[in-house]
This record gives sequence, structure tokens and C-alpha cells, in this order.
Amino acid sequence: VGGGGAVGGGRGGGGAEGLLGAFHVCDWRVPTEDMLVDRALMGEGCIDVPGIMRAMERSGFDVHAEGGIEVEIFSEREWAGDQSRWLERIGDACLALGAQSVTGR
Repeated sequence: VGGGGAVGGGRGGGGAEGLLGAFHVCDWRVPTEDMLVDRALMGEGCIDVPGIMRAMERSGFDVHAEGGIEVEIFSEREWAGDQSRWLERIGDACLALGAQSVTGR
């Protein structure tokens, strides 16, 4: 949120008094080879993604709303591989986190 404006009412349900529209998720590889382009798939790193999701839900954000969670994994390693398989792995990781559905599945 920039400039004091509210993003609320967005696809994710607008928790925290309407200030949240969506959130981006990935995981952090340890050790990491690059601060920007060596991110990991959720569940393959050290970030407590389920804990963050629970905190978002407690704020009133609907993590299960369509578009509420945006997977954004910057990874040269994964970009160089089989993209069909990569999308399958992303879908599996989202479902493992408790996503009700995965777009494209």
C-alpha cells in the first residue's frame, strides 16, 4: 500500500481493515546462491509459509478466495527447466498448503 491508499476489496478478501488485496508467496532457499533469483518452492525452504497464511487469515484476509495467493518464485534454476513440470510442482505445493483450488487444474 503506497501513498496512504487502501487496496482493500481485492481478490483476496481485503483483510487488515481492507488494506490487503493479495499476497505473493515463495520460499527462501538456504543456502541461497542469489538474493533475487534463487527462490524456492513453498515447503522447500526456511519460511514458515503456513504460519504466514494463518496470520493473514487472522487479519481477515481470505487466503482461499480466487486470486488471494499469488505464487511468485524468482528462480533461474526453475526457469531453465521443464515449465510444464514446474507448473505441476507449483500446483502441488499450493494444494499442500491448503489451497481450495489451483487455477488451471
